[in-house]
Formats: sequence, structure tokens, C-alpha cells
Amino acid sequence: MEFSSELLLGPGVFNCPSRNPEFRRLMQGLTALEFLEVRRIHRGVLLENWMKREARSGPFQRPPDGIEAMDTLIIISQVIIALGIYNVWILRTGNSTAWRGGEAKTMQEEFAVYGLPRWAMLLVGALKLTFATALLVGIWIPELTKPAAVGLAFLMLGAIVVHFKVGDPVKKSVPAASVLLLSLAVVS
Repeated sequence: MEFSSELLLGPGVFNCPSRNPEFRRLMQGLTALEFLEVRRIHRGVLLENWMKREARSGPFQRPPDGIEAMDTLIIISQVIIALGIYNVWILRTGNSTAWRGGEAKTMQEEFAVYGLPRWAMLLVGALKLTFATALLVGIWIPELTKPAAVGLAFLMLGAIVVHFKVGDPVKKSVPAASVLLLSLAVVS
């Protein structure tokens, strides 16, 4: 998608939130949708390096398709992780599932099976929901993405450990392992 000067100078011009002054200068004038397109195509250092190169070489050009596809997969992973965490910690906290540790029917019973107090459940839940929210916000503010994904990866590793500690079958660790792998994909 090429951006015309009409789009660049049109209403709704986006004010870039980056702390890097050169990056801000390069991004200034893009509409919010254009900024999100650029953000989706290139994340972090790739985006900054690409914008510097483009500023020197002339008009805006679309980057190679491989970069865009990978970025799209990362964003999809972020959304899947966040929705999964919201599902477990908001919608299904009091419900029985096949994935609960031991013979637990609720989240509180599951933490009791692991030998953990109620405050540990509240802390883990708050951390998971915070990290999940940071992953979603990280779609627009990339600085939040890696810390959130690393935090969730550590929590999922802990979940896998406690499942094995209480002798659960491997099947019960599959959701935590899936989120762990997706989190590691987002980090890389």
C-alpha cells in the first residue's frame, strides 16, 4: 500500500509516541491508520532501521512480504494468548474444566491442590491479566510486548512445574505449554 501526500497531510494526523526523536520526526504526519500499518509491518528495531533507510532513499515503499507475514503472526499470537488468559481467569475461574490440576473444580480448589494459598491465586491471576492486557496494548505500544510475553512465559513454566509436582497427566499441562510456546514466539 502506497501512501499519498493527501493521506499524510489529511485530518487525524497521528502524534507518534516513540521516545526516539529521529523516529518521531520520521513518523510525524502519518495518520493513525498509516502508523498502525507501519507498526504492523515492522516492529522495534526493524521499523526504526527501515524508516531511517526510507527517509534517505525517497518515498514510502512497502517492505518485503516475509516481514509483514511474521509480524502478523506475532500479533495473532498476542491476541490468542490474551484471549486465552481472559477466558481462564475471568470467564472460567469458578467453572470445572478438564485442564484443572488434580480433581479441582474451580481455580481456588486447583491452587489448593498445588498447596498454594488463596493470595497466591489472586497474585498469579492479577499478573496474568496484567500481562495479557499488556500484550494487547503492545500491538500499539511495542515496548510493552516483550516484558509481558516474558512474564507470561515464566508464569506458564511455573504452571507446568506445579502440574508435574502434583502428578497430573501431561494432558493437563497442554494449555500452559501452548501459552509458553506462543509467549516465546512473541519474545523472539
